[in-house]
Amino acid sequence: MSKEIIAWQCDLCVKVYDTEERADQCCQPSRDVIRTKYCVGCYNEYYNQHEPNHCWHLPKARIIYRKEVHINDRPPWNHTPKKLPDCYRKSKHIYAAADQVR
Repeated sequence: MSKEIIAWQCDLCVKVYDTEERADQCCQPSRDVIRTKYCVGCYNEYYNQHEPNHCWHLPKARIIYRKEVHINDRPPWNHTPKKLPDCYRKSKHIYAAADQVR
């Protein structure tokens, strides 16, 4: 009989954890005002009248590396990935995975 091993990996540092929750919290900043620094320029932050902690996406947001690609940029996308919340949206831009090139 083989024993099934289940593990989760942190998206940023590639450490492995026994629970999904621990992996999600590994490289995440604490859920306070520090994370709002990544919201600057986000459509949702603007829509919520620039009030701190007013965006309804922020409590569940995760900071991840993504490529910010303008809608007129053609592949291959060799942009440098940025640290952004997974809910971040900017007008006329799309967001690709850090390793995605098209």
